[in-house]
Parts: sequence; structure tokens; C-alpha cells
Amino acid sequence: MNLEARGVSITLNIRSLNDLIPLRELYKNGEVDLNLSAIGRELNIDRRTVKKILLGDDKENIRNKKSELDDYKDFIVFLLEESSKKFTTFKYLYNYLKKSRQIKSSYSTFTYFMRTNKDLLKLFEEARNRKSTTFSPSSVILTLYGEEAQLDWKEDIPIVLDNGEHIKVNVLVLILSHSRYRLARMTTSKEQTVLIHLLTSMFIELGGVPKKIKIDNMKTIMDEPKTFSSAGKINVRFEQFAKDLGFKIEPCRAYSPHLKGKVEQPNRIYEEIMAYNGELTLKGFNEKIKSITKNENNRYHKSYNLTPSIEFIVEKKFLNPLPPEEIRNYYTIKTQKRIVSNRCLIDYNNNKYSVPAQYAGQEVYIRCYDNLLHIYSIIPESKLINIFKINDSNNTNNIIYTKSDYESILKSRNKYPDDIVKQYTNDYFDKLTKLTEIKNDKL
Repeated sequence: MNLEARGVSITLNIRSLNDLIPLRELYKNGEVDLNLSAIGRELNIDRRTVKKILLGDDKENIRNKKSELDDYKDFIVFLLEESSKKFTTFKYLYNYLKKSRQIKSSYSTFTYFMRTNKDLLKLFEEARNRKSTTFSPSSVILTLYGEEAQLDWKEDIPIVLDNGEHIKVNVLVLILSHSRYRLARMTTSKEQTVLIHLLTSMFIELGGVPKKIKIDNMKTIMDEPKTFSSAGKINVRFEQFAKDLGFKIEPCRAYSPHLKGKVEQPNRIYEEIMAYNGELTLKGFNEKIKSITKNENNRYHKSYNLTPSIEFIVEKKFLNPLPPEEIRNYYTIKTQKRIVSNRCLIDYNNNKYSVPAQYAGQEVYIRCYDNLLHIYSIIPESKLINIFKINDSNNTNNIIYTKSDYESILKSRNKYPDDIVKQYTNDYFDKLTKLTEIKNDKL
């Protein structure tokens, strides 16, 4: 901290109340200029307390209170001495204590505590520089065919739709631990109903169920997280889902990414979808997620010497069988039927949503969850056609087309060349954008 004393700038480290004692006479005589608020923030006390100490006459007025962190000193020593753990910064150690021991001290108080305890500081530096012997970068945790899968979210990926709308999406990723074969589902929320529906659909796609699933401390699965000192508590509904589907749940301890490394690091590949911001619809981003997943399954992975899609052919035989259809249906979000009009639109909640021209007059399925409308074909097979954000109940009588659907309708009914079709489509959506802006201004 910088201060002015007799016209000279001096830097002082003020780390405790006792450091203020030598400054009393200078402060009283007006020979030193101190920022009381800054000192208060540094010591985590009120600026008025700082002033009272500087104006005091007796050192005994200063009381050295016992810190809450003194009670956790032995536990901190234990953490720093445990070879499998590595805390490279005070922040990581603080976050771990906050989560596992619910400490109430602020981060600045914690850093002060660590820096002023020389034994702890030395131990921290030794632990930070220590090479882990339990989990090295080259170590591989082998699992048997069909024994385990790891489940995790890639959360809050910011994307921009082709209409300029900014949203965040999550990607639920399930990886079979032996073959590294993966499945992924895009969603805008992480509600338990959606999670269970997506996980059920993954099992159906796999054609079986792994014997156990290793999970992070997801709030939709764990009522209480598993920590160093607690076994955690699994949500009753999800526990029943696991029993009905035939798999065991294995929660990972908080702040232990090495325990689910097969899914934690590989999830970063889904950040690639941000490269397509402003170009794709929700369906387009969903297809991009599928494409990334397919490429990852089909490429040879030198690090574990296999191609997931080939290895999965063998692993699939070792999965537990799927439960009866009635059980699967119970955990799957229900579908409804709609008939596509000759304008290539379907009705939902007093709004109309588009499908490509080829589906005019046909029946389609719709499924609504996550504030999204999913439209599927019935013939020739159940195939995702479109995804729309659902308008709120007060915003009705709207007709919502995608650009690709609008172009397909123009092409099916007119013999216009492609460049004219694109021009008509762009004109329509430009006018639509202006009308929306005018409507919003009036509101």
C-alpha cells in the first residue's frame, strides 16, 4: 500500500491491526496520508475501526480475535499432504473448503490466513510443486466392456441463431468408459425431467444400459453433493429411475475432475459450434452437435489406441438389456400428433410453426420440453424436422417460418430459379424483422 509521509511516497504492507501501531503518531500529527477504506478492505474490517485504532493511545485496545480458519488448520494440512490432490492456487483450495466445509470466511481473509501462517505457506508451496504419483497424465483407468459410462454437461455455450437471437445451450454427454463411444444431446435447460428423458433416449439409441454411471454432483441428481467428508445424497426420483432402468449411480467427489476424465476434458469439442454463430437455426446447431459426436466416434484415438465406433460393436453385447417398453415410455416425454396444412404449418398454442414443403398434408409428431417445440416425421421414420423456441402464452396468432422451409415452399409451387427464390426469401424476412421492431417499439 502506498502512502505519503513528509512528501515522500512509501510502500507499506499492512497485514494485521498491529501494523497500524507505528503509524499512530504520524497519522495524529497529519504527517501521513492514509486511505482508511483501502486498509479496511485489506483487513476485512470497517474503516471506522481503522480510524479508531490509529487515534487510540493503548496497544491493549487491539484484540486479536481467533480466526474461524484456525479450526480448519489441521484439515488444510491434511489436504496439502495428500498426494492425490493438487491445489495450484489459493483460490482452488479456498473453493474446496467452501464446498466441503462450508467455511464463512471471505477469500481475502483466507489468503491473509495462509500467508501469515508460515508453516501452511511452506506446505502449500511444496504441494503445488509436487508431482502427483496417483494420477499422472499417462495413467489410464481401464474398465470392462459394458461396465461403466460417464455422464456430464457441457454447460452454457453461448450461440447466436440465424435470426440474430442470442441464447445459451447445454450439451449432455454420455461416454462408455471402455470403448469411449459417446452420445450427446443439446438442450437449453438442465431440469430433471429433461435429463431423464434425454438419458432414456440415449439408452434406446445404445440398445442397452451400462451397469453403472459415474456422475458429477449434478443438482438434478444429487440432493446433497458427495464431498471429502460426506457420501452425498441421491435424489429419490432419480434413484428410482436408475433402479427401473437397471444401472447403479456412482457420484464423483466434488472438485475431482480426474475421476471422470473420460468425459470432463473431451466435452470441450462441443465449443466448436460457436464457430457457426449467426449461421444456423436451433435444428442446425443440433445437427452440428450430432456431426461433432459422429466424427469423434469414427476417428482413431491414438491416446487409447482404438476407434470408438468399432470398439462399440463389441461393447454393445455386454450392456444390460433395455427395460420393457412401458417403463421406457414412462420416463419419456410424451408426443402429440399434428397434421401439416397446405401452407406447410402446424398449430401449437395458437401459433403456427413451419415444416419443409415435402411434409404438406402429412401427420407429424411434436414433443414439447425445455421451452422448445420439437417436430418429428412419422413416415418413413421418426426423424427430427425442426426445433422452435415456444412463444409465451400472451404472444399468439404468429406464423413462424424458417428460411429453409420458406425457400422449399417457394420452390415446390413456383418454377423460380434459385437466386430468385433466395431474393424473395430475404425480402420476406427483412420485412418480418422490420414489423417485429415496430411492434416492439409500440409495446
